[in-house]
Amino acid sequence: MPVRNTAMRRATIARITLPVILAATAITLTPTPASAAEGGDLENRSSTEMEYASFSGTGRVHRCQVWNDTLTARWADSENLACKQTALPASREVVGRYDVDGFTFEDRPYVVSLQMPDLSYLRVEVGKGVWTKITDADRAVCSGSAQPHCLVTIF
Repeated sequence: MPVRNTAMRRATIARITLPVILAATAITLTPTPASAAEGGDLENRSSTEMEYASFSGTGRVHRCQVWNDTLTARWADSENLACKQTALPASREVVGRYDVDGFTFEDRPYVVSLQMPDLSYLRVEVGKGVWTKITDADRAVCSGSAQPHCLVTIF
């Protein structure tokens, strides 16, 4: 009898263990929105070109004067950071796997409305060429022409 009980136990363990292992593997390998994206999202609905930057990783060959270099990107803390800058034409967006850590309009001042953790908004007038930092959990949508307005929300 011990041989039969051992064989039955192995069969039962195999029937239970294999589906659990497969399910755990599927959960681990399935990308989620938080893990798929490397940075915040940026949409340029303005009528002019803007720029976005990555403040980490390789290829940081520029300098970006950031007015809000804080962990939450919600408070003034000016810093000149190494960055990699990329142009973003009008009517384009950068979402998903791109590393968007900040944005600016090089040739004009702009206004930023930052959604705060309590869901209120902080309005800041930013000079031309000064960068606004965003977090991986932010979505920035910029519109307008003479003085673009950028709404930064936590998504």
